[in-house]
Amino acid sequence: MPKSWARNCRAGALAVFLAHFIWVGLVIGQVHAEWLMGPIIVMSFITSNSAGLAAFLTALKAPEHGFLLGIALVPLAALMAVASNLSVRLAGVHIDLSGFRGILGLFAVTLAYGLFVAIIGAAIGWWARRRNAKDAQAATAAAPSEAPPG
Repeated sequence: MPKSWARNCRAGALAVFLAHFIWVGLVIGQVHAEWLMGPIIVMSFITSNSAGLAAFLTALKAPEHGFLLGIALVPLAALMAVASNLSVRLAGVHIDLSGFRGILGLFAVTLAYGLFVAIIGAAIGWWARRRNAKDAQAATAAAPSEAPPG
């Protein structure tokens, strides 16, 4: 992956990492403060859809191939879901997101769902980028050119 592609994926990857990091911190902190259950539920929704958020940010920022770059972050989101589940388990908090299918099942389900939300997020980001580019182009074309005083 060329450096420019990696640079374009940085914001999306950072969103995935931050969402999972905050969620794990909240789940571990909930052992000591039960009032954190509300933010945990919100962050659980965000981490579940982090592939879509990452795809949106990447497609919005990438000058070309934004849709494909956004989709490319799906495996990262699935790996982070597995890592988050293992981190919570290693911290001694009894929560089992993988269910009875195990870690590979969690990875497979997260990968499939992540692909679904990433396609939607990347499409919206790609559309918004194209729309912004067309608006900027129309604004520069419609701006009157200033003629030098005669």
